[in-house]
Amino acid sequence: MPFTNNVLTDQYSTSKSTGAMVYGKYKGQGYNFTSNEALAGTMVNDQPTVKEAFNSANALWYAKKVPGHYQNEQGEVVKTDKFISLINQDSGEWLGNFSDRYEPVQNQTLCDLITDLVEKGITHKPENILQMQGGKIYIQMPMNQGEVLDGDHVRQYLHICDSKNGSTSLQAFTSYSRLSCANALGYFTGSLSNSAIKSGHGIRLKHSKGVNRFASAISDVIDKASGRFDNDLANLRRLANVRSTEYIETVLFNTVFADRMKTPIRDKDTGNLRDRRLNDIQEVNRIRSSIRNNTVIGGELTASFSNPTENLYLLLNATTQELTHGKAANRRIKTHNRLRSLYHGSQGKAITTATECLLQFA
Repeated sequence: MPFTNNVLTDQYSTSKSTGAMVYGKYKGQGYNFTSNEALAGTMVNDQPTVKEAFNSANALWYAKKVPGHYQNEQGEVVKTDKFISLINQDSGEWLGNFSDRYEPVQNQTLCDLITDLVEKGITHKPENILQMQGGKIYIQMPMNQGEVLDGDHVRQYLHICDSKNGSTSLQAFTSYSRLSCANALGYFTGSLSNSAIKSGHGIRLKHSKGVNRFASAISDVIDKASGRFDNDLANLRRLANVRSTEYIETVLFNTVFADRMKTPIRDKDTGNLRDRRLNDIQEVNRIRSSIRNNTVIGGELTASFSNPTENLYLLLNATTQELTHGKAANRRIKTHNRLRSLYHGSQGKAITTATECLLQFA
């Protein structure tokens, strides 16, 4: 069922409340941010089948193994039998050089796998397909959805990703997004936490092992992630019932920006090195400003008659808003790079850390 009229359908919703707005091309008036996936990839949730979704994102190209070749110091293309080269058969783009044992997982194979998951009711159809340079692909699929407070929906996603340039193994992980503002609320990936894979919350396989083991294991990953969803929603509701304080803010920022705080800064007035303070970090200043000036996107949804207005859930959303969409990231890096950091790097780790830090006060 496609989204219509700027409101959530019942397809992914565990609640019968209405009126919750969705980001991207479905966002409601007053919500200013689209998801990074919508900016960088192709929204495909209006396609009737998984295959048509892949086709609409031009994602069904074929990775072809050809005799190895490289460019020498003179700029000449030299062929070799010491390795094979991989190219995009449709565009001719060179993707990398590999051992002859390397077996790329074709996008058609991923399409068939996801089609099977959808037909069995294990997950929903893809919402977004994102392709990055070097043959990297991410497929984002909704899994579960629920409310933290009335009208404030959080959606759980399954991501399947792969690369044809050797930079990423075949893997799956889950994430949470707040629909009113497209903020990320946490990532569960092998590269951020090996315990996630050990506990069945993620899976990562080398290409030499193929896709068969991946297909057999992913259902268990989805079952465990779905089983955790209600508990994670309950934890977010706990945050909404606790009033924020300056002390809690300080603990949160010192935890999230711990690496930055370890680095001395040169004082503008004296020119001498000194310890870094929280107000030296622009992200902290913007988070505080958004709370004090009531500019947190979807901030009105974080409070009800029964919980404090300035609660820990509002503080979390102000923080994740900055980490997901922040101006500093916009100036420094493009959306593709930001997504890499959210999925596998420092931003994703910071978002997960923020949630865990605040829960100790709830």
